[in-house]
Amino acid sequence: MENNKSCIICKSTRTIPNWYFYGKDYVCGRCYKRLKRSGKAIPKQTIEDRFWSKVDKKGEDECWKWKDTDSRYGDFRYDNKVVKSHRYSYELKYGKIPFGLYVCHKCDNPTCVNPKHLFLGTQQDNMNDMIEKGRSIMCSFPNNRNSAKLTEKQVKEIRVLSRMGLTQTRLSIKYNISITQIYNIVNNKIWRNI
Repeated sequence: MENNKSCIICKSTRTIPNWYFYGKDYVCGRCYKRLKRSGKAIPKQTIEDRFWSKVDKKGEDECWKWKDTDSRYGDFRYDNKVVKSHRYSYELKYGKIPFGLYVCHKCDNPTCVNPKHLFLGTQQDNMNDMIEKGRSIMCSFPNNRNSAKLTEKQVKEIRVLSRMGLTQTRLSIKYNISITQIYNIVNNKIWRNI
C-alpha cells in the first residue's frame, strides 16, 4: 500500500511503498537504510505495537476504547487482512480463536478491546447473554415491547377464532392489524412463546 508521507530526514514527499517509523514520525526506505548502516535505525513498528497505539488504555479493569473506528466495532488491518479489533486483542492475549466461536464482551461495549472484558462463546451464548442483560427486543416475544399492538390474550383469541373458521380478513379488521400479521400469528411465525 503506497502512502504519501514526508520523510523527516530528506523531506522527500515521494510516494514510496516502504515507509519506516522513526520515533513517531516516518522516514523513507533510502534514509532508513542509511540510518541502519550507521547504527541509528529504529526498527519497524511491530504489528502488536501498531495495534496498541490505536487503543485508549485506561485502568486494568476499565474499558479500553478502540480509537480508530467509524463503525460499531473497530477494524484492524494487517498482512492484507481485516479483523475486528476485539478479536485481535483476544488473540494477542489468549491465542488463536477456535473455529465457530465468537469473541463476546462482558462489558457490552463494542469498542472495548480490554482482554479482561472478552470471552469466547457460541452464537447462542452471545444471544443468551444479550437476553439476560435485557438488551434484546425479540420478534418472537413482542409483548416485551412497548409498541406491541396485541396482548397475549388477543393472540390466543386470534388462534382460536381462526381454528373455528373465521377468515384472516375478518380477524384483521376485528383486531385492526394487517392480514400478514394475522397470518404470521396463526402460523406461529410471531408470538411463538404463546
